[in-house]
Amino acid sequence: MKVTLLHGAVVAALSVSYQAQAYNCQSLPDWDSTATYTSGTQVKTQGAAYEAAYWTQGNDPVTNSGSWEAWKALGQCDGGNSNLSPTVSFSSPTNNAQIPEGSAITLLADASDEDGQVTQVEFLAGDQTVAIVAQAPFEASWTAAQGVSQLTAIATDNEGAVTSTTVAIVVQPQVELPPPSITLTSPTGTETLSVGDNLTVTAQADDFDGIVTQVEFFVNNQSVAIDTSAPYEYQWTASVGTYSFKAQATDDSNLSTTSQEVALVVANSETGNG
Repeated sequence: MKVTLLHGAVVAALSVSYQAQAYNCQSLPDWDSTATYTSGTQVKTQGAAYEAAYWTQGNDPVTNSGSWEAWKALGQCDGGNSNLSPTVSFSSPTNNAQIPEGSAITLLADASDEDGQVTQVEFLAGDQTVAIVAQAPFEASWTAAQGVSQLTAIATDNEGAVTSTTVAIVVQPQVELPPPSITLTSPTGTETLSVGDNLTVTAQADDFDGIVTQVEFFVNNQSVAIDTSAPYEYQWTASVGTYSFKAQATDDSNLSTTSQEVALVVANSETGNG
């Protein structure tokens, strides 16, 4: 009989102890299977509160709580506040999006609250706040930077409840594109010209990673012609004087290269004639 009473007392004590563990979950975010959590971070899911024991991602607290598990159960939510947490998700960028370094992208989140209103959405790149937006549309501009692999949106409702969501991203490093190449193939500097002679000024231009969009010809540093397709050439009529010729190639990335300069002297053809 005494053993039975003792057993009943233990059961009653355990029952009281469990009931005493009711937890105020009002300020806790909902657990997100895509988010990463570090030791001490608290969340709620399925009406109970949990605390991360160590770094974890994707481990459901309901099935991964206990000794040596990723989560520690804090107790059932007390139900004293029936406020529902807001919902939030990324519309842009998508998960695992590849973004070129230095490009400006729009962070766009869909956020709503079933029993109230969303008062703000905070965007983070890594652990740095990008913007806090107080009303829809919840969007912000961010310039992709190396070292950032995760974007986060945190929605807060009018009762102070918060929910977060994350997307993984890959910031692709900038690649320095090579400029086009160009060689002035005519004149060579060995030509003998008289006044009135016609000279075909030509250039050879190529682009390793794209196309040459134009070749511009210069005489004495003055632009005289632009050719947008091969063969790149220009007809020049000789007059007395000393001239320098060069050409500049531009590619579809707006990179340009200038050729070598070639000098020519055109003498008066009548000099020395009696």
